[in-house]
This record gives sequence, structure tokens and C-alpha cells, in this order.
Amino acid sequence: MSEYLGVQAFAEELGFSTATIYKLINHKDESQRLEPVNRLTHRGDGGYKFAIEYVEKIKTQLVKKDLRVSDVARILNRSKAYVHQLLKSGQITYYEGYYQGHKTFFIKKEDLDKYISKMGMSKNKTLLIYDKEREIFLFQPYYLNGELARVMEIQKNHQGKTKVELRTRQEVFSYEEATNAGWKPGVKIISRKPIGTYGNAVFEFPKPIDLDSSIYRIIEEFFKAAGPKNLKITLSDEKIKVLVKRIVIKEGLHPDLLDRMRNGIQSGEIDLTNEGLLISPGYSTIHVPDKLRQKLVEAANQSGVSLEDYLELFCLPEKLN
Repeated sequence: MSEYLGVQAFAEELGFSTATIYKLINHKDESQRLEPVNRLTHRGDGGYKFAIEYVEKIKTQLVKKDLRVSDVARILNRSKAYVHQLLKSGQITYYEGYYQGHKTFFIKKEDLDKYISKMGMSKNKTLLIYDKEREIFLFQPYYLNGELARVMEIQKNHQGKTKVELRTRQEVFSYEEATNAGWKPGVKIISRKPIGTYGNAVFEFPKPIDLDSSIYRIIEEFFKAAGPKNLKITLSDEKIKVLVKRIVIKEGLHPDLLDRMRNGIQSGEIDLTNEGLLISPGYSTIHVPDKLRQKLVEAANQSGVSLEDYLELFCLPEKLN
């Protein structure tokens, strides 16, 4: 083995992208900066070189350890913002360290297990937005004698069994109890095929108290137009975040619903067209060779960020200075 590693070999040793290595070589914080043995002469040497001893030493500082916020968010099926609140409030113990040159919160698995046990949660349950077998979707309205109930939780346990929970203003009951009592769905949807266009429009709404809130009715429209395969919904104690593919809502919306929708959009575009209300990610097409696109996607995945964030971080001139 050579006494030195180049950028590509160094990146493979750490499990990073080469873009991350280059970024760390030029990091503004000297304490986080990678130091090649030939910083001043790398152009003539055919690239940066790192001593083997240095590589072994730096691995202990940069290689991922314990769980990050994104890992905990995935396990709890919550947003990263929600997990940050748990850390700040002291509900989950954490410590700070560096990962890929960034200061990061780390959580030990045993500390997360303590929180899950304390809250009576189970890591073996998966929260869903759609039960295909019974054609039930999250926030679906049900009615009995003019009274409204909504599907507020769909869970699948490790045995593959799905539990559905409905709520009225006064009580909570299972789907089986609801059907036995005569509750009927007020809205039905079609499970549409995945939409192939890139990106999502992102909406964020406050979590409603009123079951008849316009926010729930907006989400019903998303389900009807997009189908569950083209939606992603994230719940926190206070907010509902919805990601939706490019869709057209053909039925006219009440002006109040449209205003609420416009107030809730975080990224993307809402346009009235001849076909109906167009909701789109608001992206423009940039043509690049397939091999380059694949490299960019792999580099973004290695860096733990979206492709859009990766391009902004590493490709815009002002970000490189």
C-alpha cells in the first residue's frame, strides 16, 4: 500500500463523497480543515495527498458515530424539527460532535431507547397515510347521523397488522368499532400511479383543533388529486407538513381554501390554469449527461443532503468563497 492516499481513495476510506473531502480541505474553521501533505504543490503532484497515519487518525473524528437527528426522526417517524425540540427540552440526552466537518448532535441508542420506553412507544410500529386493503387515508372524514369523525392514525406493527383510529370531538375508537356502529366515509380516493416528475411542492400547516378545519379539507383535495403514492405527510405536535408531486385539482376550490393553501406553501408554485389549479414544485429543467447526474445524486446521498441542497452548497460561486 502507498504511504499516501489521494482524494478518491481518502473519500472511499471514510465513506464520503469526493466533494465533501474538497470542502473539508478548504473549510473556514481550521480545527475542521483537512490537511494534505502537499497543499501548496498539489497541482503539480496530480492532486492532494494524505499520509496514511493522518487518514487513520482523522477517521475517528469524521466517521459517523451514534445516531444523528435525522436517524432519530426516521425511527420516531417525526420531523427533524420535532426531534430538535426533544433535545432542547431535555427529553432525550444528546452530545455535540463533528460529522463531515459540521457540528452535529449525536444521540446514543440507549438514550433513545429510554425515551421510547418512557413514552410507551414502539419502534416496531410504522405510521402510514394509507391503508390500501380498506382504502382508508389519513384525515379521511367519516359521518354518522350528521356527526363528523376523522381517521387520525394509521399504524402497522411488526406482525403486519394495521390499526386505524378515528376521533370525534368527544371520543376515540377503532375502525372496526366505527364500521360496526354505522360510520360511513365522506370522501373516497383512487390509488393513483407514482408521478414521475422530479420534486415536490411543500406545504406546512398548523395542526388544527377543529375536525372540520379547512386544513383537513385541503389535505383531502391533495389525496383526491395525487393519490397516496404521490404524497408524504409528516406530523409533529404542532404542525402538519405535506409534500405533494405535480398535480392538477380540477374541481374549483372555495376562495377560503385557496387562500389557506397559498398561506401554507413553503416551496413550489400554485397557478390557476385552464385545466384547473396546478400545484407544482416550481423547478426548471437543466439538461446534463446521465453519468453526471448520477454522480451528483450519489455525491448528495453521501453528504446526507438533498440534490437541491447539494447543488446550492457546492456549485454556487458565493458558496465556494
